[in-house]
Formats: sequence, C-alpha cells, structure tokens
Amino acid sequence: MKTKTSLWALCAVLCFSISFAQAQETEPSVMLPVVLVTANKQEEDPQKIPQSVTAITARQADDARVTSVDKLGLRVPNLSFSTGGMGMINLTSMRGVRSDPHSNTPAVTMYIDDVPVTTNAGYIAHLFDIENVEVLRGPQGTLYGRNAEGGVIKVTTKKPGRETTGRLSLTGGNKELGQTTGALSGELVEDTLFAGLAMQYFTQQGWVKNDSGANPVDDRKEYSGRGRLRYTPTDDLEVNFAYGMVKYDEGSFGMYNLQSMSSERHTDSNDPGRNRSAFNDQSLTVGYDLSPSWKLTSVTTRKESDLNYTMDYDFSAMPMYEVHKYDRYMDIGQEVRLNYDQDGVSGVFGLTYNRNEKEIRYTYYNMGTKHHATDKTNQYAAFGQLKVPFWDKWAVTAGARLDYYDSKFQEEETGYSASGSWNSFSPKLALEYAVTDDNLVYVSGSRGFRAAGFDAYQGSPGKYEFDEEELWAVEVGSKNTLWDGKARLNAALFYHKFKNMQLESYYTTVFSPMPSIENVGDPQGLGGEVELTVMPLAGLELSGSVGYTHMRFDDFTDATGDHSGNSIPYVPEWTCSLGAQYRHGSGFFVRAEILGASRTYLDSRNAGNIPAYATVNTKIGWEFGNLDVYLFADNVFDERHDYVNAFGGTYGVATPGRVIGTTVCYHF
Repeated sequence: MKTKTSLWALCAVLCFSISFAQAQETEPSVMLPVVLVTANKQEEDPQKIPQSVTAITARQADDARVTSVDKLGLRVPNLSFSTGGMGMINLTSMRGVRSDPHSNTPAVTMYIDDVPVTTNAGYIAHLFDIENVEVLRGPQGTLYGRNAEGGVIKVTTKKPGRETTGRLSLTGGNKELGQTTGALSGELVEDTLFAGLAMQYFTQQGWVKNDSGANPVDDRKEYSGRGRLRYTPTDDLEVNFAYGMVKYDEGSFGMYNLQSMSSERHTDSNDPGRNRSAFNDQSLTVGYDLSPSWKLTSVTTRKESDLNYTMDYDFSAMPMYEVHKYDRYMDIGQEVRLNYDQDGVSGVFGLTYNRNEKEIRYTYYNMGTKHHATDKTNQYAAFGQLKVPFWDKWAVTAGARLDYYDSKFQEEETGYSASGSWNSFSPKLALEYAVTDDNLVYVSGSRGFRAAGFDAYQGSPGKYEFDEEELWAVEVGSKNTLWDGKARLNAALFYHKFKNMQLESYYTTVFSPMPSIENVGDPQGLGGEVELTVMPLAGLELSGSVGYTHMRFDDFTDATGDHSGNSIPYVPEWTCSLGAQYRHGSGFFVRAEILGASRTYLDSRNAGNIPAYATVNTKIGWEFGNLDVYLFADNVFDERHDYVNAFGGTYGVATPGRVIGTTVCYHF
C-alpha cells in the first residue's frame, strides 16, 4: 500500500506538470541559466532530450560547496554515495543500482574529461576549476557500455580560452580544516594555443579517536592538480590534452568496533594504518568538423591507479588482524566517433577499445594469509544512436551497442587460472512529444549491464567467477520550463528488471577472509523522482528534489538465511533536498539547504544499516567584485548517522560531523 501511494503521488506530479505547462500565464522575469550537456556525446539542451539529466555548473557547485563528486549525493534525486570508510573510496547508488565495497566495480561510471573511472577505489573527482558536471540517470549502456548500468557522471574541466583568468581560494575551519586552491589559464599563442593549470591541497582532522595515539585514525591530507592544453590551428580542428593527479599522505579508514569499545568513534589500535595511494590520468581529444553537419572525434585515454594502504581491523593494541593492501590498475582506451546534426536529425556512431589491467595484493599479518591476483581484460565495442523528428512535434531515438570483452585471470598464491569471453547487446528506444516549446513528455526503454568476470579479491577456488548482471529499464518522464524560463519542473517514473544481480556475500573464513561476488537472482523495482527550480525574483533561487526507489530481493536464500523481500543493500528508499539562496547586486550572498535520506541497509540480511538522517548546510558572505568572503557551516546540527554493523561485521563507520569555516577567494 505504501509503495502504491508513493507512485500515485509521483504520477500526480507528472500529470500536473503537463497540464500546468499548457495553462501557464506569461510574466516577464529573470530566466534560469541554460546549461548544455553532452549526455548523448553531442551538445544539447537537457530540457529537450528524452532522459533524466541533472546539470550543475561550476558556479552552482561553488555556491553549494560541492567540492567533490560524492557531495552530489542527495542533491540529485535517487543518487547517494556510501563511504568505504576512506575518502578515496565511494560507493554509488542510483535508482536501485548500487556498488558493493569489495567488488570494486562501480554501478555508475564516472568520466573526468572522457577518462573513465573503472573502480570504487579511486572513485574521486575534486570539483575545482570545472566547466560543469552532468548526472545521467538510468542505464546508459548504448553509448557508454559496461558498468554504466545505473547511470553516468560526467565531469568536464574548464577549457582555457583567450581571456587570462585566475583564482586563489583559502579555506579554514574547525577540525583543523585547511584547503588551498589555485588556478590560472589563458592564451599562449594568439588564437591558437591555450593552457590552464589548477592545484589543490586539502587537510582535515579525522573523526575516530585512537586511544593509543595522539591523532585520529582517519586524518585527511591530499594533493591534487590538473593541467590542460588546447590547440586550435584552424576553425575546423580542435585538440585538447588534459592531465590530472591525486596523491594521498594520510590516515586510514574512519572505522571502529561497535562491540569492543566503551564509546563510539574510538579505537585502541597499535597500528592505526595509513593511506599512500596515488592516481593520475590523461586524455587527448581531437575534434574535426568535416562539414557543417558532420564531425569526427577521437578520444584517447589513460588512467593509472596505485592503491597502497594499511588497516588494523581488530582495532586493539594487540597485533592480531593488520592488513596491508596494494592494488595497481592500468586503464587505456580509444574511441572514434562520428556525429551528425542537420534539420533536427542527429546521431552519433562509434568504435571503442579499452584495456584494463589490475593486480591485487593483500597480506593479513599475524594470520599468515596472502593474496596476489592479476586480471587483464580487453573490450571492443561498436555503437550508434539516431534521433529523427516526425509529425511536427514527435521524435524517436533509437540506438544499439554491441560489446565483446575477454578476460584472463591468475591467482598467484594458489596457481588458479581461468579465462573467459562474453558478448553483450545494449539497445535503446525513446519516443518523445513536445506538448509546447517548453514542455516535453517521453517514454524510453534501455538495457544496461555490469560485466561478468573474476573476483580478484576472493581467495577460494570455486568462488572466483560471476556472470553478467543485466538490467532492463522503462522510464516515463516530463520536462517543463515554466513562467518564461523562471522555473523548471521535471518528473520521471521508472521500472527496473534485473537478471543475475551481482551481490557481495559475507560468509568468510580465516583462510578466505574477503567476501565473494555472487549472482543472486532477478529482482525488480520501481520508483520516481521530481526536481523543481524556481527563480521568483532576481537573485533568489529556490530548489528541491525528491527521489523514491522501491527495490527488494525476490527469491534469494544463501548460507546466512532467507533474504526474500529484504531491501537491496546500499539503496535508500527516499532521498530529498530543499534549498534556497539569494545573491544581491550589492554582493551579499546567503544560502541554506537540507539534505536527507531514509534508512539504508548494508547487507542482504538487512542487519547493518545507515540510519535515516537529514543534514542542514548554510553559507553567507559578500562578493566584492574580485574578492569573495564567505562563512559556512556544514551539518549545522552535528547530525550523526554512523554506519552500524558495516561490511558484514560489527564495524561502525564515522560520518562527517559539524564543520564551520571561512573561505576567502580572489579571482580575475
């Protein structure tokens, strides 16, 4: 009954948005900015395409202190991030498609300047010196292939141009918060060569106190930077090279044992651990306009990830359960695509190749357990998508992708080896109708998949292999621009049907202490979401969103019990956001927002959970032309929603408490 009521409410909003768009009265007003997106690998107005997309500009990210990609969670409906206990490990959940901690395969693929992030460890993007961020919800297998099953997050960094621009930002606050960001870009050779460079340093005290040491176990310290070259020798040719890096020199996981400590957020560790991981990526994009209608693009990418960290999993002063983890990933990719756009007909056609190499090592000291595995995967794909208008206000979008990938796996300690190859077909079909120039309704169907393969973290023969997870999705939506561009109201309903869902299973042994990835059945789910943004007065912006996802196991029993009807792990049923900000012409700025989520379960038994919570964030300041000064408070009421019985055990995971600070920014 609760599910039906929720869906009827979302249907009512969907229908109301259509009728209201037809009946609205015209009033002169300030318009909300239009942010072009590249969801379909070509620039488009997100209000004119038949899929759910949220676009966030650099200024909007700054206004809301969205300093990293995980802070998009809850601000975008049905998008949430769970932490692996460390800042560089983020687990995405979007519309019921979620990432598991140890599978290390994201459910939502992220691209940074067209470089894909292929692992949960290293699922990071610091949002400084960017153009925008796009969040595509629903399966994106047709254009983006494997592991874009839940959606795609695209981060585009700032392109250098003719104008010389610079920025220096200093932030300080409680918990020894310190952040310094600098950026400079401009023209090197007139009308031909442009360059940009940006760097950031971040440090903050952790949240979990170590009774055997002076510092919290999860202190943060990281260095990041990016550079970009842009070359435009002719009007038809543009070459962009981008480089990015992140390096950590900090503590370890913000975790504690719920059973052994007398109070929360305490450990008594003889070796609290450390994180010395590093990541770097490069992309080379060459675009050439063959004609006014055709464009050829080549994208070459490389990403290197070195994970190097230690952790004391017994949380005690005794040397019992210390772990050293060292993983290395190398991802290389090449895509060539051809875009067409003329008289309302648009399309994209392409070929891709990707090679993913990973080497997994971990050692459990004092237990005599070691693990060393390698996995090398080659992926080949061909894809195409075409949009054709008909009957004046109608348009149909059809696309398909064929993926072939093969993998060779080797477990060095046991000598176990295996190989496999798979094919996957990902079609998409969407029908749209423009009720008015400012109102679009659509229905779409698409397929996404999470790749089959080998579990490089599992040390027990017989537990290595898992099959491909498949998702078929249907979406019905409405996009509306109201009051002469003063407001936007978007709503969508979706239905998901899984086949061979992949799940992290927690029944471990001393000789195989890591959970395994298994296929657990064919659950289905449904949900909806609404996004509203209104600018009733110049400078005043009101926004809100709500997302609902009903996702349950169907018929699933394993060694730990019968889980039929339980909630899928890492999927909150409700997400919501509500915000208001005002920017006056004199320079005064103020913003407040509330972000919330319902209880989120952490395993198939629904034994561990993240309690329901709501956090309030505020920001106030003055913008003096080239100099901005702000005072902010994140999590104003110090709302704690620490994870309970996380990762299949008795672990607690600390979540950030109240942070109060000041930012001073000079820009030109």
